Amino acid sequence: MSSAPASAARIVVALDAPSLDDLAIEIAREVASAPTFELLGLFVEDQWLLEHAKSPLAREIVMSGLERPLEASRLERQLRAQATQARSRFEAAAIQAGVRHGFQIARGDLVDELLRAAANAEAIVVALTRSERRRGASLGALARVGLHALLFARESWLTGRGILAVVEASGGARESLRVAARLAERTRSPLRLLPTTEAHADESALAQIEELRGRGLAVQLLPPSRRLTPETIARSALDARLLIVPSGSAERDADLVEQLLENTRAALLLIRD
Repeated sequence: MSSAPASAARIVVALDAPSLDDLAIEIAREVASAPTFELLGLFVEDQWLLEHAKSPLAREIVMSGLERPLEASRLERQLRAQATQARSRFEAAAIQAGVRHGFQIARGDLVDELLRAAANAEAIVVALTRSERRRGASLGALARVGLHALLFARESWLTGRGILAVVEASGGARESLRVAARLAERTRSPLRLLPTTEAHADESALAQIEELRGRGLAVQLLPPSRRLTPETIARSALDARLLIVPSGSAERDADLVEQLLENTRAALLLIRD
């Protein structure tokens, strides 16, 4: 495990979906607020599942389609094997990216463990499987922490079409647009911008958008909205691979996370200017 200087920022990467390791590290690099940072890989063994396995009524379905009792000892071995695989993937990706890194295994509830890790982090990256979509309400709690960045990496990153960035007043757009532009360049993705009416009339915001076009990016400016609700954003993000939204108040951010995870398939990045 590489160690980072005391002044280095920490970005926690919670891993569950194998295909998203590279995305998680790539975006973590872009959202880091300083050149020196440490990635902490986190694998959470589901305590609820382990407790459930102790019930005599617990069952599991094997690959043959047959049903058998769910044994706690066998489940523990499976979880530990998954953690070992996750660690190997994460460390290989971090080494290839040249990033300082560490790895931890925790046992408990995913959100509780992430909230605990958030106390010493500037950003959290959560690689979500499809089953995690049902946990949008609990995952919204992470948005109340006031992190610099919060990313929910999802499998649609591999299949979606382009990046959608919400553009609010110019003061709240600089960081989200910078990250959106960098990721669009690195992944050769078209970039769509969804502005508020205020941002659309702001000369500073428009100048920043024109600067992106000057860099050769394929930029589409969508019609502005007076107020960008979760429903408005979700409609514009139907086929997006990544949705980037500037962070606001804690309650507003939590509501956005819950609704956008529920109503879109896109990976979601919430970022503070």
